[in-house]
Amino acid sequence: MRSLSLSLSLSLMQTNCMLTTPSVQGMERYLMLSKLRARNFPQSWLDGIKHDFPTLHHLLYRMMSDEPSERPSASAVAGTIESILEQFTISSLDRHGDDAILLRVEAMPRDDVLQNTMQLLKDAVVPDYAIDILQYGMKGGTNKAVLEFAIGVHGIRNKQTVAVVGHRIVSSVASHSEVHLIRRIFMANTAKA
Repeated sequence: MRSLSLSLSLSLMQTNCMLTTPSVQGMERYLMLSKLRARNFPQSWLDGIKHDFPTLHHLLYRMMSDEPSERPSASAVAGTIESILEQFTISSLDRHGDDAILLRVEAMPRDDVLQNTMQLLKDAVVPDYAIDILQYGMKGGTNKAVLEFAIGVHGIRNKQTVAVVGHRIVSSVASHSEVHLIRRIFMANTAKA
């Protein structure tokens, strides 16, 4: 099972390299894959994936170990990937249309974390825009509280303006010390039945 881990990690890295540098062929490709097997990642990976998704980078690094005992088990790989995907998924909210701003906030757990975070969201856009918190969800833990919000902006139907307001909210709320992370979640458009 652990050799599957090495094969999977090399396949993922190979796919990434081919997508980011599609013109690489022949000897260049062989050299690139040889470097990957030695756990020498391309600079594009280090600048992008390693920086933006350090947990994924660490997982693949471990999966590519020459020592089978250092490679994670399939269940550990699945658990790590599930954990990564959870950070980019809204799990407690219904869909609110394309013009709702969906946010995931991780904050320090405290008794008034929900009220405090809601106030931070509202303060982020006042006085230019009025927002409604259409729906929220909250999960608690010992190290962090995870809050999810669907936010509507009054009178705005222009997607560019909604994007600007979303960015403004994220930037403003992220500057508060009690907020560990705030991320805007984009839902894939699904066909309506």
